[in-house]
Amino acid sequence: MKNKNEIAKILQSLAETLNDMTDTEYDQFLNGMGYLKFFSSKKNRKKCVKSNSRASVEELETLATHLRDSKTRGEAKELLYKDPRIPLKENLGQLARLLKVHVNKHDTRDAVEEKIIQSVVGVKLRSEAIQGLSLKGGTSQETA
Repeated sequence: MKNKNEIAKILQSLAETLNDMTDTEYDQFLNGMGYLKFFSSKKNRKKCVKSNSRASVEELETLATHLRDSKTRGEAKELLYKDPRIPLKENLGQLARLLKVHVNKHDTRDAVEEKIIQSVVGVKLRSEAIQGLSLKGGTSQETA
């Protein structure tokens, strides 16, 4: 019986999610051009953000430093979720400019966030992966 209740809750959540979609999002989902992504409710982005929550340059520089120190994409995403000013697209755009990440005016805030994470952490991870490879097929540690 417990499984039936869990499945019912999952289906109810799915129905609510589909109901909250715009017509365009719903059509993209049905056509396979969109997908659903799970976010924990503990990290809910619908925090109340005051209009005077504009971040100062110093605050953004501090956040940028922490992002550069991130070892994984998940860790960088967590930093962005924890900062109360980041839900404002304007602050996220300022952070992108500070990090010299190119964003377009029509980019969504999620797209800007992904570009920042990719630029700061993704590049570092790819570089480490490339440096760890040897041209002979093994890792550079095996040939040393």
